[in-house]
Order: sequence, then C-alpha cells, then structure tokens
Amino acid sequence: MLGVEPYGNAAFLVTSDRAFNFEERLLHDRPPWLIDVIATSYEVLVKFDTISTCPNKVVEYLHGLSEVTDKVWQISKVGQSHEIEFELTGFDLKEVLERSKSSIVELRDELSSSTFKVAHLGFAPGFVYLDGLGSKFHIQRRESPRTKLPKGSLAIGGKYLGIYPLATPGGWNVIGSATSSFFDIRNNPPMALHRGDTVTFKEVESKPITVNSSPIDTDDIQLVPSGKNLLRFGVVTQSIGNPSFQDLGRFGLNHLGISNSGAMDRSAFSLSNLILGNDPVKATSIEIPIGSTLQVKVTKSAYVAVVGQGATLRIDNHEVPINTTLALNENNVFHISNRGDSAYVYLSIAGGFACDRTLGSTSFDSLSEIGPTLSSNDLLYIKINKKNTIFDHIEMNQTATSKELSVPVMLGPDIKYFSDETTERFLNNRFTISSKISRVGIRLMPDLALRPISNLDRSKPMACGAIQVTPSGEMIIMMRDSPTTGGYPVIGVTCEPWISKIASLLPGASITFMIMGLEHYRSSLLQRQSPPLSKCLRGHRPYDELISMDYKQ
Repeated sequence: MLGVEPYGNAAFLVTSDRAFNFEERLLHDRPPWLIDVIATSYEVLVKFDTISTCPNKVVEYLHGLSEVTDKVWQISKVGQSHEIEFELTGFDLKEVLERSKSSIVELRDELSSSTFKVAHLGFAPGFVYLDGLGSKFHIQRRESPRTKLPKGSLAIGGKYLGIYPLATPGGWNVIGSATSSFFDIRNNPPMALHRGDTVTFKEVESKPITVNSSPIDTDDIQLVPSGKNLLRFGVVTQSIGNPSFQDLGRFGLNHLGISNSGAMDRSAFSLSNLILGNDPVKATSIEIPIGSTLQVKVTKSAYVAVVGQGATLRIDNHEVPINTTLALNENNVFHISNRGDSAYVYLSIAGGFACDRTLGSTSFDSLSEIGPTLSSNDLLYIKINKKNTIFDHIEMNQTATSKELSVPVMLGPDIKYFSDETTERFLNNRFTISSKISRVGIRLMPDLALRPISNLDRSKPMACGAIQVTPSGEMIIMMRDSPTTGGYPVIGVTCEPWISKIASLLPGASITFMIMGLEHYRSSLLQRQSPPLSKCLRGHRPYDELISMDYKQ
C-alpha cells in the first residue's frame, strides 16, 4: 500500500515496499516539477517546485505512478563484486564489543567471512549502506553525532555497515577503517560502489586511523575557467577561514548522495546580484562566513556589491560602506572581513564570477568537497555582460541580524517517535543556537526533555530544513550541505524563506518553532527574494551533463 505524507511544503515522503522502483521511474520520467528524489529501503523523498505545480497534482501523479510501477516497472540489475581491506582501529571498537558482548576475534570473523550487499546509497557521495551484518552486532547510532569522522571510517549504524568515503559528520559507531577509495569526482562514474553490488572484507595489518578531510587532490581540479568572454578581475592575496564560490546550488543528484548545496542565505545572495543587474539564477558569488576574510588585488575595473550585516570592507585601507554597489579600479586592494552580525556575507560582481561547473553548479559543497575551491593566490575571473544595469545607490532597509527568530514548521514524518509532551515542548519553548554551526547543519543546545521515545530502525531520506533530534536531546537543523539520508528522527520541517533567515543567525541566538499556518505557507510560495528553483533547472539541468554516465542504479 502506498503512503504519501507532506515533508515540509515542497516535498512528499512516499512509503512503499517498491521504493527503488519508484526512484527509478521518477528518474526515467523526470516530470518538469521534479527537483530531486531520494530512495531508501522503504521510503522515497520527492522534492517538487512549488512555483510550477501544486501539491495536489504531485500527489495525483505519485498515485498514478504507483499503479504503473506495481504492474510493469521492475529493476533487474546484476551487481559487481568488490573486496575491501579493513583494519580494526576505531574509536568505538571497545564500546561495540561490550554492547554486543563479543570479542574482537568474533567481530573480525564476522567481517571476514560474510558477504555484504549494497542496500542503497545516501548520506554523502560514495556512502553505501551494507546489509548482511549479524544481528548481535546491530548497534544503534551514537546519542550525539560527531562533527567530523575520518575519511575511510568503517562504522556500524543499526543493522548496516558503512564506510565514510569523505571526512564528514557522522553518528555511527566507528570500529575501524577501510583502505579503498569510494568516491572520486574525476572518475566516470565517481562512485565505486552501487546498489546491488556485493562486498567482502579482508583484514590488513592495523595502523592508527587518521583524518584526511580532502577526498581528492583539489589542486588538480582548480583550473582557469573555460568559455568565451572572460576577463581576469584580480588575484586573491589573502583568504582566511572558509570563503567559497556559491550559486543557487546543484539539483537532480540527491539519488547519488550529492546534496543541493548553494548559497546559505539565498535572500542576501540574490539581492547582491540583483543590484548589479545579474540574473541570480545564473550568477556565482563568493560567500564569506563569519570569522573569514578575503583580500583581492584588482587588475581590471569592475562594479561589485557586498551584502550582509556587520562586515568590514576596506579599499586601499579606507573603510567604505557595504550593502551598495562600489566601483573598483585597477590596482585597488579591497579587503572584506566578516566579524559582525551576520553569519554570511556575499561578494558579487557585475557579470558574475566565472568558474567551471562541477556536476552542474559552481557551488562548493563542504560535506563532499565537490566544487571549485577558493584560496590565496587564486586568479578571479568575471563574465562579460554588457547588458548589466548597475544601481548606483539602493536603499537596503536591512536591520541588524535578529537575536530571536520564530520559525514556522510542519510536523515531521517521525512525529510518532515523540510523546505529546515532547511535541508540545518543541512548539512552546525557546532554544539556543550552539557554537556548532556549519553549512551542513545548525545545532541547538541539548534539551533532555526532547529525547525521542525510541530510535529509528533504519536511515531515511533527509532534506534541507529538516529538524532532527538525537537521543541526547540535541536538535540539528539541516542546512544547504545536508546529508541526503539520516538516522535520527525528524520532529519538524521548515522551508524557504526561513531557512535563509536561520542561516543568518549566530551562536547564542534563540529560536522558537510554531506550526506553519496557511499564511506562512502562502508566504513561502510567494517569496520572491530567491528565484523559483524551476528556473535553475530549466535549460541546464545538472543531470544533462551526466547523460553519458551510467549512474542509474
């Protein structure tokens, strides 16, 4: 039986025992309103564009697709076999052995003598859920996820065994490391393992597990942008922190574990481009998070705009105002320091920054480290656009970033994992943003009274705007570089424009949650500070460049 329930205002969670058939058919048909699709064993998350269609039409399509899928659409693929070397040196090895009441010899034998099957992809590019682990080793996720696990970590999460292909956050129990590489953007396809493949393990001599946050040699990827009508604007003489190139994001690739990414604060990003005459759908800007600085020596005159709150902008050591357009001349040195009232500030340039697209986007994804990098000594290029209309002055009418924010939410798909008292507390209390904020997620201070009744028994699709609650009572609001699957219950889901507003908040700010009423739903549909995502897909869908790649599983 098909189950369809809202996942925020721009997605539906479909429950079906033919979830992968559903995903396959959606990827085959590509209805014009489809933004992304993510399938796990029994659920499919279907993201749709709220501007080009209405929810009722999506639901009607999904029920119709269910009838067709049940009758004629079947997956028949023969997987490949892989042997992976491993070593038992993990942080949580001792705890796993204690909880499973096993010895290290028993765990070693379990891994070495079993054949595991890739059940599905998700979380991050190259991450696979391996089925086949003995029931005594089914260990639930940690009460609170670590902010970063080493690349190659071999870990247990519930019934599954997984290998972290990149240095990412993670809540699984790390028992060791695997020596193979599972994701490389230079390969075709970049994923080494696919759904239906089988995996066997072979132990090698143990070495201490180490962190390697870079999955590939990014120096080999950062090239002079290709294309015509480019001008060299300047050279980065200083880059401190994490400034990054961002556009509105990459779409259509969630089924491969690749997040949407894109500018954290779409409102500020779009405004910085609009006042320069750029089309925000096509433009690339530089995102400067709090605590970061960027200094550029100009080699070609151009108009720029810096939009945000509290940033300091100097041109040749003279402080100048932000939130307006500025003319830069050859040999100027301009310096931006974001140490103020906004988590993200955007530097845009008339014509837009030029850099090569990776999987359909110029955005740098901090979770998977996909996309063009930005560092000292890099050359910056701009696109020539003679049609730009520059606003010499614009009233921004921006106030300082709020220290309090009331966020409308729809109750999440996992609300059954929370008591009525917990749900009431979620909707009637004030929560504080912790110091653990990133492009992946924003953590709120733990509240033991929010703990779910029980843990999820499997990973489920995940999306930006979802609010997870860990067993320790810590809430995590998933942001632009969110994993595509997750294993903690989702108590609520918010949407644009509040995701952008949340992104602008700093540690110490407070958030309250309220049920999304009709007026909030309409506001999200009518929000025009960020362009409709259907425009991002029209004409240059990210998956168009992947047609020749055998990605479908």
